[in-house]
Amino acid sequence: MTPRLQKILDRAKEIGYSLPGNPDTDRYAAGVSGGADSTILVILLKHLFPEQKIDYIFTDTHAEAKALYQNLDRLEEYLGIKIIRIVHAKGMYGTIEQYGGFLPSIRARWCTRDLKILPYRKWVKSVVTDGQVLHSFAGIRADEEQRHGLVTSDSQLVSHFPFKDLGVDRNDVFTILQETIGIPGFYSGRTRSGCSVCPFMRKSELLATLRWEPDAFSLATRSEKLCEADLIRFDDYTVPVTEETRLASNHVTLPIPRRVDVRTADSSSPACWIKTDKKSLFAEAQTQVLWVGAEFFVHPGVGDHGVWWQELVAVSTTRSGLVRQMKNHHQHRLNVPEVKGLNREQMLDELKLAIYQVELPPGAVDLGKPGAGAYTWQPGIALSQMKQQHSAVLRTLHVDGMDQEIEDYACAPELTWAHERRESLLRERKKISEPFGRVLAMDLLEMSPKETVENAAHDLAAEVDKLFSGQHQSDDSQMHLFG
Repeated sequence: MTPRLQKILDRAKEIGYSLPGNPDTDRYAAGVSGGADSTILVILLKHLFPEQKIDYIFTDTHAEAKALYQNLDRLEEYLGIKIIRIVHAKGMYGTIEQYGGFLPSIRARWCTRDLKILPYRKWVKSVVTDGQVLHSFAGIRADEEQRHGLVTSDSQLVSHFPFKDLGVDRNDVFTILQETIGIPGFYSGRTRSGCSVCPFMRKSELLATLRWEPDAFSLATRSEKLCEADLIRFDDYTVPVTEETRLASNHVTLPIPRRVDVRTADSSSPACWIKTDKKSLFAEAQTQVLWVGAEFFVHPGVGDHGVWWQELVAVSTTRSGLVRQMKNHHQHRLNVPEVKGLNREQMLDELKLAIYQVELPPGAVDLGKPGAGAYTWQPGIALSQMKQQHSAVLRTLHVDGMDQEIEDYACAPELTWAHERRESLLRERKKISEPFGRVLAMDLLEMSPKETVENAAHDLAAEVDKLFSGQHQSDDSQMHLFG
């Protein structure tokens, strides 16, 4: 029994919290999305009512994030339960084919209706007898005032919200997760559970899927409908640096802005961004400039520069668009610091966000929008186009990172690790012959406390707007919206 869970159970005992309805005749169920809230709901219910039979239901689209399935498996093993997995016959991509290639979108979110709601309703009808009541538990937290659940006229389906009744908030949920089965891995790159690719995802979340679930990203890419000309334009011809060298992917680093590097962060001046609207720095005219965002986690004493984790996060055609994406990512990191093994204060201290201004060689990417009649997951851009941009900027950053390391170790004494590292990099650097771009400027994106608060309020307001406009329901709320 974990301390935080025990505290909630003690609270339930104090207020006399009990199982609703008639346990001898009624039926009980809880929807499981695989996310944090529904996972802790199952753990709490199992401890509150250990002897009561409760059906735990997961509706499977055949396209969920890989880490989501892993989280469900850990939950089953931890509690010794069996989650009922309602598997849709066609799944996400089979249904897309059935609809003639019509992808789900913000305006037409048929995927939730067809793959989640209707299968659950069918299950309810198959198990609930005439006159029997199904009590459905949902994981809406006490600190989610904007979520109220569904009020249904169906007397046979009654919704209950144990978190609200017992005052369970976001800190309780993630603390118990840490103390039990761990934080689901998908929170590292996305804000909620669900399918690997979704029209509600931010571009940075889609790039996270590209990095961590490339097969799922490729499957979603193939489901987009593009004309032959677009397929050619957005094809990815970029050669990864790791294919030209013998360096493993975890040994090819990003260039580190001076104000991120703990050795120079206090003494370095902000970068000067280069204007590129008049003349390309390449001899050829047909070049493109992209803005790229990356995250660094820094702790003094780790290596030479203090960086213990680095990853490319976002790509944009404009600086303002990139800054917006990175501020959203910053807020996400503050919302779930536990996914990196940190608390909020440590996350504020160790997370550094960097911005790069990158000029790519001619023909590396095509920044034009998909042609008329295209069906894409995101308005105005294809997944293949995102991958093309990601590959091109990552190659450029990796080459620049190698050059930075070579320069860093230029004065390293012989017979030292740094000297051997430099000699190895020099040998591998000579093997790079395919075109790559150049980093025009790079710097730290500074987030003031005021910006952090305002960004959080803006995100919350946007979520509320979506909820009340009927455009969006979070995954943990969907499971009780089936009356």
